[in-house]
Amino acid sequence: ERVVSVVYWASIPTTDVANTRVHENIRWMRADDLPRLAFDHNEIVDYALYRLKNKVEYSRIAHSFLGEEFTLAELREVYEAILQRPLDPANFRRQIAASKSIIDTGKRVEGTRHRPPRLFRYDHTQAFADQGPLGMYRAAAHDAAMRRDENRNENP
Repeated sequence: ERVVSVVYWASIPTTDVANTRVHENIRWMRADDLPRLAFDHNEIVDYALYRLKNKVEYSRIAHSFLGEEFTLAELREVYEAILQRPLDPANFRRQIAASKSIIDTGKRVEGTRHRPPRLFRYDHTQAFADQGPLGMYRAAAHDAAMRRDENRNENP
């Protein structure tokens, strides 16, 4: 007897997790603390995690876990969760700055007790390996829409 497994993986924003349909065959589990799964499914999950760890190095996969604007600390936390190890904040800041993949929005987080951290966004003009053939067109359309929204907010 053969069993064929079809595997999909996706990042789901935390805002959507609460809306996920619960079913007797669907359950949230920590990927690093799975029970023994049927057949070779533990190996499949391990491979998906391996792909995620590698993909974070050359793609915008970390962005899928963040909002449009984020702090460097939030971005570092995503990398640490994916890589499953702590990262030195100063080195992380330097590496991200050298990558030129994010842009300072000029805004800061409001309502903090200490020095408010800066807010950043991804630079959609950067070519990443995961953009596909239409990536630059989508990025340009996204940036134009963001500028239109900013102009509407500034000039109601």
